[in-house]
Amino acid sequence: LSADLELQWRTSRTGADTLSVTDNFNRTDIGPNWALDSRYWAIKNGELVLTNAAIYEWRYLAVFTPVFNNVEREIFMVTYTWGKKADAVGIGEGAHALMIDSPAQQGSGYWLWRRTNQNSVWLYAIKNGAWEYTPGESKEYHRADAHRPIPKGGDVIAAVIRNEPQAVYFDYYINDRWDATLYDGSKEFAQAHEWYTGVFIHGQDLNNQVDDFTV
Repeated sequence: LSADLELQWRTSRTGADTLSVTDNFNRTDIGPNWALDSRYWAIKNGELVLTNAAIYEWRYLAVFTPVFNNVEREIFMVTYTWGKKADAVGIGEGAHALMIDSPAQQGSGYWLWRRTNQNSVWLYAIKNGAWEYTPGESKEYHRADAHRPIPKGGDVIAAVIRNEPQAVYFDYYINDRWDATLYDGSKEFAQAHEWYTGVFIHGQDLNNQVDDFTV
């Protein structure tokens, strides 16, 4: 791991240790740990943000490359913290990127996010780094009613991933409190052992900065 990342290692007598790796963005340059388009991303005030060049909607995928799921390592939770100035509009336009099929800004996988204007949590497909599964059309897997108040700046958002035989499930938490569970019964992006995580963010100058990304 690079010096930009923090590692916590909890040993276990069962032989299955638990590790967590965090990027707190407390630096000026993004560095080598993220696959993204550098025209659109920057670090500002210790948070990962989109630049003014990000003028479109859901087209900005940042993939965390150093830690990924494989046959020897299971990723079971991914968290990030909403930035200090994040507001309800911006929070409704920022998502986890999960089970991404390659360490690249054009990867495909799931995006999981809280729709603050509809008080629900949605699970959709990322295709080639954008929201369009087919030209001009998105793909929805599931949506569920939210059970917690709308997140605000400084809140910690967690996705717990459960890849079970009948479906892949995503438990969505706000500050360690369960909000909703989403699933894909087709397991479209849950077939391969190797996959990555990150964030998927809407452009157009919204307040959806993120901090403290942890796998």
